[in-house]
Amino acid sequence: MEVHVALVGGNGITLDDDHRDEKHTITLDIDRPVDEANIKTFLTEIAPEALFTGDKTTYGFAGIVYGTSGTTQEDMVTVAGTDVNSIVYGQMYPTDASRDNIYELTLRDSASATLDQLGDYKIYYLYYPLPKVQYVKEGEGGSLTQIVTDGANPLNDGNPITLNGTTVTQNQMLSVSANTFTITQSITGTATNNYFNMPLILDDTTVSPAVRSYLRYTKIGAGGTKNITNVNNLVSRSVTEDKVMYLKLEDNQIKWAIGDINNLTWNTFTGGNEPTIYAIYKEIGYDLRITKTVTGGLADPTKTFTLTVSSNAITESQYAVTGTGFNTISATPVTANKPGTINLTISDGSDITISGLGKGSYTLTEAGGAVMTAKIGDDEQEINNNSMTIVLDEDTKVDITNDVTAVAPTGVSLRILPFLILLGVGALLMPMAFRRKRRREE
Repeated sequence: MEVHVALVGGNGITLDDDHRDEKHTITLDIDRPVDEANIKTFLTEIAPEALFTGDKTTYGFAGIVYGTSGTTQEDMVTVAGTDVNSIVYGQMYPTDASRDNIYELTLRDSASATLDQLGDYKIYYLYYPLPKVQYVKEGEGGSLTQIVTDGANPLNDGNPITLNGTTVTQNQMLSVSANTFTITQSITGTATNNYFNMPLILDDTTVSPAVRSYLRYTKIGAGGTKNITNVNNLVSRSVTEDKVMYLKLEDNQIKWAIGDINNLTWNTFTGGNEPTIYAIYKEIGYDLRITKTVTGGLADPTKTFTLTVSSNAITESQYAVTGTGFNTISATPVTANKPGTINLTISDGSDITISGLGKGSYTLTEAGGAVMTAKIGDDEQEINNNSMTIVLDEDTKVDITNDVTAVAPTGVSLRILPFLILLGVGALLMPMAFRRKRRREE
């Protein structure tokens, strides 16, 4: 009996003898039992799943078929028979008493329970790759980038995170079988219930200090590979903002479905042999991007300015701040008595982004002894005492400019001093002209 290993995927069944790394000996008893009516029977019936000893953490056992293929890895397998329900010895000539002791290895068909002699066909043990979970962040234009969940920041300094009772790990396998498997966030119970709760928020507040990544689960998608980099490249119609997906082993391979659980249409993972579930996250709240430009004849590029961002929407003690040319001093959440604040130092050329800010009104106040102006897009912002207020209801960029023209000892900027000098001269001349006029009249 020639036995091979084959892998079931979206493109069909392919020879995969590279995964046949062990040899197994199967012993079948051929002593023919005889019932009371002396009717010859089939012997030593063995269910295929009883012979499966493979890697059950990476692959599932789909069953056995018989058919033909070439001898090269990844050759397509042409299936000649339906699933094999069992392997047995059967009589070749049950009606010929002179040859009733001749037996051949036979396959019992799972659909009709009839026997097929193996003949020149080969037996294929079918395996299917278990679906993986890929945690990704959706960016501009639908771009997808992997979220680092183990090995580096932002999540828990390299340690796996436990959320909703589940360890968050990239490429985590899901033990999907013929029973409907549900991916959601709302099911409670044991793992035997065939479900997986996708973490709603990728923040770990159980450690100290809390690790914040400010990512919220927004949609789920299905793909045939774990290397998809844009949401538009996922399987057609596979992305749903309902964030619920169903999986099932059907026709020897994993299939997916979305929609009404009572009226599901099952689809294959086309485009590869790595069925992947994409958990798609986005930033919680909004990004506030701030740039700094220092101008003036005596501008010092090393001069630093303290920037305070305050708002009742600042509710955390730690925010993700990225970019260049800044130092984070502190973040203080809102209290009953005063707004929350984020304090930073910035300088000429700074370009920073504060992520995860909630919707609301924000005040930006700068200290550093220089005139402050600001723009959002092409719109000049109103500045009062080096302070401005914006409403954050989308990702926003604020461009701040400081004029550090030299300041006179009086504290008056030299930029306006010439106008003050002319005004003073005028004030002296006016009384003199008045006195001359009076003398003429006298």
